Amino acid sequence: QFTSEQGEPRSMVIADGKIYVTSYSGQVHCLDAVSLAYEQSVQVAEQGIRLEGIAERDGKLYVAVAYKVIPATEPGAWDTYVYQKEVAVVDANTMTKDTVLTVGSNPSAMAALGSDVYLYSIGDYYMEGPVIQRIRTDYSVDTVAVANKMAVVGDKLFLVNAEVTYDPVTWAATTVNTFMAYDPITEALEGSFIGREAPAELASSTIYLLA
Repeated sequence: QFTSEQGEPRSMVIADGKIYVTSYSGQVHCLDAVSLAYEQSVQVAEQGIRLEGIAERDGKLYVAVAYKVIPATEPGAWDTYVYQKEVAVVDANTMTKDTVLTVGSNPSAMAALGSDVYLYSIGDYYMEGPVIQRIRTDYSVDTVAVANKMAVVGDKLFLVNAEVTYDPVTWAATTVNTFMAYDPITEALEGSFIGREAPAELASSTIYLLA
């Protein structure tokens, strides 16, 4: 069980007999994967900044530094969300932060595929939309698609992009889902991976997770 100082756990990845867990304290925690004993942590962002996804590749941990919340001080006011644009890279062997990469706003889910790591950034819900980016081993970052759900299946990255529009009178929402696959070898986006017999609901339903 995590203490309040260690923060609420969010995402984890298992590598080389260890479990690495991101948290809402700006820390990444390391546990033994067999005994589940807590070993150590590293502060990758200031206290209170919320970390989300994590992926491991070649002894490096890639950590999504997502946002921080500034609580409202007036009754009835909204909290302020300050979205970050960073991925912290941590040396898993020493549990020290190597560097920080600039990525899309409000980084969230991460996945390793081949020699690279892929990142889904949510955006700021206003000026910046969702994006899928690739982080190469030389720490360069490039955009591969506009989508808001991703999953690694075999040697490809499977994506879903949901475009939502609102009726200007009733504000009723209409969703149109586009399904894609990304080949990291050819660096090409392929067509839909949903077959002809797919349920019609997939065309417009809200999709919360792809796995």
